[in-house]
Amino acid sequence: MTDAEVTSTLQADLELLEVETASFLESVGRLTPEELSQRCGMRSWSRAQTISWLSRHAEGLVRLVVSARTGVSIPQYVSSSIRDEEVLVGAADVTSVVAASRTSADVLRDALGALALPLISTETFVDGMNSPVASLPRLRLREVLRCHADVECDWTPAQAHPLAVADVLDLAVERLSVRDDVPGMTLSSIEGDRYVVGDGSLQISGCAAALMDWLCRGCADEVTCAGPLPASPWL
Repeated sequence: MTDAEVTSTLQADLELLEVETASFLESVGRLTPEELSQRCGMRSWSRAQTISWLSRHAEGLVRLVVSARTGVSIPQYVSSSIRDEEVLVGAADVTSVVAASRTSADVLRDALGALALPLISTETFVDGMNSPVASLPRLRLREVLRCHADVECDWTPAQAHPLAVADVLDLAVERLSVRDDVPGMTLSSIEGDRYVVGDGSLQISGCAAALMDWLCRGCADEVTCAGPLPASPWL
């Protein structure tokens, strides 16, 4: 892509991320302290832990942007154990966890905007894989949508912006296609789109939001497969 196309794509990604982040924060902002402490979602975390996780994810992506801009090697997380401990610490005070999530999202928004500036490194290691730095906004979008569904606030992936869902499905194909432990599959949405991984042999169908939810959270309630449906390879 030309520089202009890269900038345009980044801007579009950031706008979708802003929309979905605002939607998430609006949902969790209505929760009471008691509701924040309740278990929820596919990962059996409390809502506060899920929100705190999203804050830690934002902080990790900020580190990767700084690394890409400066050329200094900075990992997304110091270690998974330290990250997990920070999730618990951040969730302990349910009265501040939503405000902290809003703050971390604001800092990340500004950091991701800097990807339009010259980068010393255009590749990074994020969420367990080598990836283009340009993919960071869509990886964040995936995490926001996943967490929004997980907190169970009368919101479903079907309410996400259709372009946000399409972006996450495109990202899934991009990341799954370079792995050798993923079966070939064709994801066919009722909206008429097809997403092919590998040889495309496994036929999986559903609405686009349901396909995304299966990939992101392992939720197969509205997904069908011509044969046994495997566990999501992207969890």
